[in-house]
Amino acid sequence: MPLTPAEKQKNYREKLKANNPEKYEEIKKKAAENALRYYRNKRVNYKGDQKEEQRRKWKEDRKKPKNNCQQPCSKTTDKESVDLRNIQRRIEYKFQQENMRLLKDLFNLSKRFNNLQNLLYRHQKQIDETNENLKNVLIRLKQLENSKTSTESEEASMMRQNTAEYTPRKRVEELISENIPHIETPKKEVIKQKLLEHDVLTEALKLEMKSSNQAEKRTFKKVLKNDLVEKYRQKTKLTLSLGFKGSLKKYTRLKFVRLLCYKIK
Repeated sequence: MPLTPAEKQKNYREKLKANNPEKYEEIKKKAAENALRYYRNKRVNYKGDQKEEQRRKWKEDRKKPKNNCQQPCSKTTDKESVDLRNIQRRIEYKFQQENMRLLKDLFNLSKRFNNLQNLLYRHQKQIDETNENLKNVLIRLKQLENSKTSTESEEASMMRQNTAEYTPRKRVEELISENIPHIETPKKEVIKQKLLEHDVLTEALKLEMKSSNQAEKRTFKKVLKNDLVEKYRQKTKLTLSLGFKGSLKKYTRLKFVRLLCYKIK
């Protein structure tokens, strides 16, 4: 335990008395003179009965330290006061450290909060930009769909117009002018008439095929399986000309399966 100032002073006096008694006596004499001078100056300010009363108080005051020193609990009281002071200091230090830690945590939390707030602002800004871009893309897509629809309608109308204008007679004339332009006119007219009959008959059969039922289509398919058609190897060309698009093979397979089932029965 650390020493109190009174204990330090007492140890110093004992050490001085043992090692240097002359200096100790000199200091003691000087202290007595100072005390006497102090009391003399005090007596000057008092008169009559006040001096006696003050002298009596001084005597009592001089007796008090002796009585206090005779009490056995004085050192214990000083020790307890020192312990209490140390405990108080430790408590104050502990509260100070706790306060510093809380201030540091508060600073870190406020900094983290500001960072999160900035991050939220940036994300919100990115979301707004993305929504704006998506809105523009949807508007652009809608415009493209409208333009595509209008373009398709224009192309369909032009195709219908071209189809309507491209008649069998025109096809025959183009065929003759491109392939046999140098033949004589009477022969050209005969060839044109034959080709026109062929094209008209083909177009008529194709239109009739589109509006016919299954029984009528089977009749057309029987015509395509005629021996004359197979002899001149015109089955594929006539099938495409009539608009079957390869369904004749399916019809043939179906007919073969039915015939096979009939024979098995």
